[in-house]
Amino acid sequence: MLAARARQQAGGLLCGRVAERLHDDHLGEYARLIDYDGEIGDQAMAGAFGLFACHCTPGQLCAGWLGHRDPSELLAVRLGLVSHRLDPEIVDYRTDVELWRSGAEAAAHGLRDLAEPGAAAREAVRKIMRIRPDVTG
Repeated sequence: MLAARARQQAGGLLCGRVAERLHDDHLGEYARLIDYDGEIGDQAMAGAFGLFACHCTPGQLCAGWLGHRDPSELLAVRLGLVSHRLDPEIVDYRTDVELWRSGAEAAAHGLRDLAEPGAAAREAVRKIMRIRPDVTG
């Protein structure tokens, strides 16, 4: 089970009008998580070339995505390193926050309540909307 901090970092919690407006985008984002599972060749075949951005902090990588496995095993990280878009120290990123073991597990969790978010998800959305002026209802 994810710790509360990891849910904030790696989960996409949307509700109300925000969910209606961004529902399709988040379905696509969750589906993309699965593409990063597997070996480098599998990731390439799935088209997992892009970095996975944080939904809470624009301009930063998703901590859950980066920390769910050794970052050097992510094709997108390797490509970011060779293109000099990422600092080489990124491969040393580790977290003590409990994370999903795969993108598929994270996606299943994230999509579970997307259509009808519970009270905790609605409160998380309110918090995100307060700190993220680019996310509005």
